Amino acid sequence: MKYLLLLSCILSFCAACTAVFPPSSPYSAASQKEDIVISFSEAGNTLFIDVTSVSGVGTAEIQRNIDSWPQDIVLRMHLNGLEQFEFMYADTAVTLAISSQQDQYMQQSVRQINHAAEPLNPTSDFWMQTEIVNDDGTPGTIPLTNGSINMHVPQDFLDKNSASFTVSWIDFFR
Repeated sequence: MKYLLLLSCILSFCAACTAVFPPSSPYSAASQKEDIVISFSEAGNTLFIDVTSVSGVGTAEIQRNIDSWPQDIVLRMHLNGLEQFEFMYADTAVTLAISSQQDQYMQQSVRQINHAAEPLNPTSDFWMQTEIVNDDGTPGTIPLTNGSINMHVPQDFLDKNSASFTVSWIDFFR
């Protein structure tokens, strides 16, 4: 009887301890296409999410398995262009488009439930700071052959600390 009581106490203690162990990975990604590869890396207070898509078209859901996101998140889209990109979380969708024409004009807008889309400017909390960068770190141009389109997620997303977000992209309209 003593052994049963002792075993019961040990099992109860172990069961209570399982919640303190962190998940095996702080972030996870899901996509339905096999040609999409997503990887995570961190430097200081910045999370880098590298997305490679051979077809140039796709959707992925990114989730945190920890209590909060780092101070900054940079999406590095390894694509030849980005004629349409959408960053969706909670009740918000931020749309970004970079023209494939010579001027490489970029526009961004935000749409929230029950509201029409509104154009964004760099002072908005929804703005996604964006750079086109060659692999050697120099500024790139569209079509991008070796490099990435780097986008910082909106400050509004970081402030809300949503558990996940979804991104969708089209490199070039066909």
